[in-house]
Parts: sequence; C-alpha cells; structure tokens
Amino acid sequence: MSKIKMKKTLTRTFPRVPVYDQVREYLTSVATAQQTLSSGYEPEKGDTNPNLQLVLSQALFSEVNADLGARKQFYKKERVVLNQEWEDLEEKERALRDNFVKLNKFIQGNKEKRQRAAERLHEDIKTVKKTKAHIEQLKKDYADLEEIKLLFDKEIAAHRLYQEYLYQTMKLSNEFKNPFNIIDRYESLMATKAELGQRQTHALESLEFAKLRLSKKADENNLAILGFSNVLSSFVSRYQLAVATSLQWERIVNNIKNNSLNKYKEITEVKQCCRNTYLLMCRRKGEVPKIPEDNVEKQLVYIKKTLKQLASVRTEAASRTKETFSSVRVELSKLT
Repeated sequence: MSKIKMKKTLTRTFPRVPVYDQVREYLTSVATAQQTLSSGYEPEKGDTNPNLQLVLSQALFSEVNADLGARKQFYKKERVVLNQEWEDLEEKERALRDNFVKLNKFIQGNKEKRQRAAERLHEDIKTVKKTKAHIEQLKKDYADLEEIKLLFDKEIAAHRLYQEYLYQTMKLSNEFKNPFNIIDRYESLMATKAELGQRQTHALESLEFAKLRLSKKADENNLAILGFSNVLSSFVSRYQLAVATSLQWERIVNNIKNNSLNKYKEITEVKQCCRNTYLLMCRRKGEVPKIPEDNVEKQLVYIKKTLKQLASVRTEAASRTKETFSSVRVELSKLT
C-alpha cells in the first residue's frame, strides 16, 4: 500500500519532462559524481602500490556509500513530508472546491432572491399604481355621486308638490294608508292598461293576420281554379284530338282490314292456281300428286322445275325443227 501510494505521489510530485531534459540531468549528475570521486582522492604519480590504492578506494567507497545512505534517508524523510504536504494540499483543494461550490450556490441563491425581490418590488409598484388609480377613480365616482345627489335633491324638491298631493289624497280616502299604496295602485292600473293595450294590439294583429291569410287563401283558390280550368280545357282539347285520332285510326284499320281481305283473296286465288297448275302438270306428266295442298312452296318448286324442263324440251324441239327445215331445204334445192 505504501509503495503504491508513493508511486502515486511521485507521479503527482514529479511531472513528466521531455527526454532531452532528462538526458541533460543524467549527464550533469554523472559529471558531478566523477568530479566528487576525483576530488576525494588524487594518487601520486610515483606511488604504484595497488594494495594502498585498493584500501584508499575502499575507504573512499565506504565514505561515499555512507554519504549516499544518509542522503537516501534524508530524501525518504523529505518524501514522506512532501507526500503529507501533498495530501494536505489535496484536502485543502477539495475543501476550497467545496467552498467555491457553496459560494456559487450562495451567489446563485442571492441572485435569485434579488430577482424575486425585484419582481416583487415591480409588482408592488404596479399594485401601488393600480391602487392609486383606483383611489382616484373612487374620488371621481364620489364627486359624480355628489353631483347626482344634488340633482336628486333638486328633483325631489321639484316633485315635493306631488308628494303633498299624494298625502292630501291619502287623507281624503280611507282606502290608502300611505302614498306608496297610491303609487302601487297607479302602477298596477298602468300595467293593466299596458296589458290591455298589448292584448288589443295582439288581437288586431291576429285579425289582420287572419285577413291576410284569408285573402291569400282566396288568391290561392282563384289561382287553383284557374289552373283547374286550364287543365280542363287542355283535357277537352286532348279528348277532341283523341276522338279525331281514333276516327282516323278506325278508318286506317278498316282500310287495313279491306286490304288484308283482298290480299287474302288474292293469296287464296294464287294458292288455288298453284294447286291447279301442279295438278295439271302431274296429270300431263302422268304422275301421282304427292305434295299436300298446304305446302305451296314445294308446289312452286315443282312448277319451276317443270317449267325448266319444258323450256329445255322446247329448245331441243326448236333445234330439231331447224335441222329438219334445213334438211328439207337442201333436198328441195337439189330437186330444183
């Protein structure tokens, strides 16, 4: 523990120096040691006894060693003192740092207190100003009230005649005990009058509103009647147009019926002609009719086919007739 502490104190006591300064100190110490050894003993040039030199050297070594030990003891004591002083300085430094921290806190606290005191003083000044302004306003209000009191006194003096009249009325009538009863009766009568006036106004307004509603309703009914008459006239015109249109369509339907009947008769006659032609062709060709009477399309196909055959036969007959006539002409030409 002591070694570790000494090492710690040494590192704190002797700060780190550059290498060239350490080398210079080392060389200086070596030169000082050599000078010390050389100054203690200077052998004579003519003396060459080695034993004597050894004894002198041992004596000098022991003396130097004793001196070195004394110096080491001195430096150890000095080191202990220095370590103790260093610890005291560290303790004083910590105490001084704590004092500085406390002083800083104290200064900050005083600063905050001064700020709070300044703010409180500023608020007190504002409060005093507000209080003074309020006092001035109260004084002004008091002066105004005094003026109003004087005006009231004047008004009371001016209306004292009415007070006396009320007292005389109270004396003449046993119904009222004090002037306030007369005033209350007057106020109640005025309130009743105002209420009756409001009721009458309300009744007149209701009557006027009813008249307006009635006239509005009459106008609406007239407009509705006009609208209904317009609708009725439009319905009548539409009815007449529908009657005319229906008569026209009836004529068209009758024409269609007549045309349909004529077409049906024509179709029936055509079908009958097709059937008769088909039967005639079958009889001429000596075939038995196989197509039913209702199947007109097949009958027409058969007729068409037969006509094609007839056309081909006619063409062939015409060609043969021409050949015959040509041969007869040739023979006649030969005979002639």
